[in-house]
Order: sequence, then C-alpha cells, then structure tokens
Amino acid sequence: MRENILIGIAATMFIVGCASTPSTTDKFSRIDTNSDSYITWEEYKVYYPNAKKSSFIRVDESQDEKLDIGEWRIGAGYSF
Repeated sequence: MRENILIGIAATMFIVGCASTPSTTDKFSRIDTNSDSYITWEEYKVYYPNAKKSSFIRVDESQDEKLDIGEWRIGAGYSF
C-alpha cells in the first residue's frame, strides 16, 4: 500500500514537472522576437548572453546565420 502511494506521488510530481517545463517550440517562439520563424544570433544572445557564436554556427546546418525550428530542435540539447 505504501509503495503504491509513493509511486502515485512520484508520477504526479513527474507530470506536474513536465507540464511546467516550456516546450522546445515555446522557447523557440520566445527567442524569435520578430516572429519571422527564425532565430538569429542577435536574438539568441539576448536570451543567452553567455552563449558562444561558434556553437550557434555549428547548429546552423543550412549556414544561413539563423536557426529554423528544425535546426533548433536538433540543437536544443546542445550546450551553446
């Protein structure tokens, strides 16, 4: 019985934690301040002031100096 209660509490905490964590798309939208569906280096460095441009460029697969949502999702786990 006690085990079931602990499992229920852990599951609830997990669900609440997931619900309160911004999605990759939500974060993309917040950084894309001009809503053109791209994140430029200038937009990115406002949100992440300590980021390195070399890392940003590495994630920019199309080499157009901006990230689209696909590049963002691929690079979302990457530490800029």
